[in-house]
Amino acid sequence: MTTEAQVSLLEDLTAANEAYRAGKATMPDHQYDAMLDELARTDPGNKFLHTVEPEKSDRQKVKHVAPMLSTEKAYTVAEIENFHGRVEQAIQELGLDSDHVHFAITHKLDGMAAHWDGEKLLSRGDGEYGFDITDALDKGLFILGSTNDADLYEPMDDEAVAIKLPSAIGPGEIVVAKRYFEEHLADKYTHPRNFITGAILSDTLTPEAEKAFADKAVVFYPFASLYTMNGQSAAFDMLSGDLLEGLLDPDWFPQISFECDYPIDGLVVEVTNPTIKEFLGSTSHHHRWQIAFKRKGETAETT
Repeated sequence: MTTEAQVSLLEDLTAANEAYRAGKATMPDHQYDAMLDELARTDPGNKFLHTVEPEKSDRQKVKHVAPMLSTEKAYTVAEIENFHGRVEQAIQELGLDSDHVHFAITHKLDGMAAHWDGEKLLSRGDGEYGFDITDALDKGLFILGSTNDADLYEPMDDEAVAIKLPSAIGPGEIVVAKRYFEEHLADKYTHPRNFITGAILSDTLTPEAEKAFADKAVVFYPFASLYTMNGQSAAFDMLSGDLLEGLLDPDWFPQISFECDYPIDGLVVEVTNPTIKEFLGSTSHHHRWQIAFKRKGETAETT
């Protein structure tokens, strides 16, 4: 039975989500997440919790070749342990050796999710259909790994540039260089994500957006490149031991938030074994072999 309080909460969440997707956030992430947690506690079956939240646009919708899902979020020890237990059960049922199972840990980029297939760039949309934003390439969007990274506003260090990046084909995040945002855009936009959403979805660019594209400060960062550039690997047992303690230690957390030139709002932990990934599969909302660790009340800082 839906109560008046639940109806009000859902209305507030819907309004906040629409504003967020339009690049005009009305509340900080931790407040939105707290409201989302309250809805999950009082009405766990509500479809709002199990639907990927789309951007708002009048652009043409295009069906994704494969669903582009969201990422499950974790804020507590119990949630991380539950994820670890899920993977452990899969290992046992598949008869695998846990010593050969590892997790990849990467930044959770904070921008606009998209998918590049080599010809079309699509926003995530509702996960099944995305908006065609290929014109962002004409605006000057830089696809990381497609050309010489030394041309970037925030060039990678010599060691990183020497690494052969994976193909840029696949899902990724459109982000703006953090230092560029702070130096040129922070006085006009409350958050880098707001700038990105407006710059990508608008038909007409502001002078600030034109300059950001020209300076190659706006990039499509393929998720496949995240681990290659600055990811870390963790043994299976670490997620229930040292790594788990570290994620929850406020003094240690900044150390694992290794350098990134772009805004982040957490870390993503995913199992790397393809057999386990296939076994765990996905819900209609997220992959079950992956989880994002975030802190309530905090936004992870980059350097």
